[in-house]
Amino acid sequence: MGAKGEGIDRYHAEMVDLFEYDLDKPGCCKERAAPDEHVFHFRGFLTEMKRVGKRLGFEELSANKTADELMGNLGPGDKVAITSRFETAPQEHKEALESKGVEVRVISG
Repeated sequence: MGAKGEGIDRYHAEMVDLFEYDLDKPGCCKERAAPDEHVFHFRGFLTEMKRVGKRLGFEELSANKTADELMGNLGPGDKVAITSRFETAPQEHKEALESKGVEVRVISG
């Protein structure tokens, strides 16, 4: 585990208070994050909603900005699970995070 964070364990109590969990249905997710993983849900709004997204002024961070700014607190040894319904779209983000020494796996489909 990296020195900068403890993954989901660090924020779990706050997330339980903030979100509604149905722990009686373990099949709700394809896979679950490990306790020491940070989770990045890659949506791809501009891929999903090209016209509406542009009209509403949606922007997406580049893979490098995601690694440097959004997840800049992570470092070598930290772990990230990228979840996405897209098979290949998160690949650039995976590579950008890995270039920082972060261990990354993609859960897609």
